[in-house]
Parts: sequence; structure tokens; C-alpha cells
Amino acid sequence: MTTHSPAAPAAPATSCPVGPRPCYWVEETDGSRWMVPGCLARALDPDAGSCTCLPLHEQLEAMRAELAAAHGAYAGLRHWHDQVLAAVHGHVDGRRIMREAARVM
Repeated sequence: MTTHSPAAPAAPATSCPVGPRPCYWVEETDGSRWMVPGCLARALDPDAGSCTCLPLHEQLEAMRAELAAAHGAYAGLRHWHDQVLAAVHGHVDGRRIMREAARVM
């Protein structure tokens, strides 16, 4: 009898395809404000007049492109998953394979 060890969890993504969040201000209930910098210009000088973050319309375009890529990747993985599942169910030992897979999980 073979034993199966669970797969190691996937490593978290370490890079963001569109870059860090843009600069923004946080206002506290007492009225104080502090900046969370998103660009090097503001990280070096929070009072700098020129922020080098992308304008909102460019951020939106980048997010839409990232979302479209994520949807495409999901659709591809879903198709692959469905094909593998259909192949397992079509196999003469498909029920046994699925029971074994459920037991291991």
C-alpha cells in the first residue's frame, strides 16, 4: 500500500505585477493625518509636491489588465481540472481513485 503525503502549500506571491499601492493619506479620528507612501519620491520626502505614482486612470487600466490575466489563468486551470476529473471518472478504477484521493485529503 502506498501512502501519500499532502502537497506542500504554495509559496505566497512575492511580487505584484502592477507595483505597489499608490500614495494615500490616512486620517485618524482625532483629525491627525499621516501618509502611506507608494512611490520613492514620497517615501524619501512625504511633503514632496510631486508624487511619481501612476495617475488613477492608468492604475485602473493596469488593474483591469491584471484582472483579465487572472480570469484567463483561472479559466485555463479550470479547463485542465475538468479534463483531469473527466479522465479519472472515465477510468475503470475511477471511483476507487476518487475515494483514495478524498481519504488522503
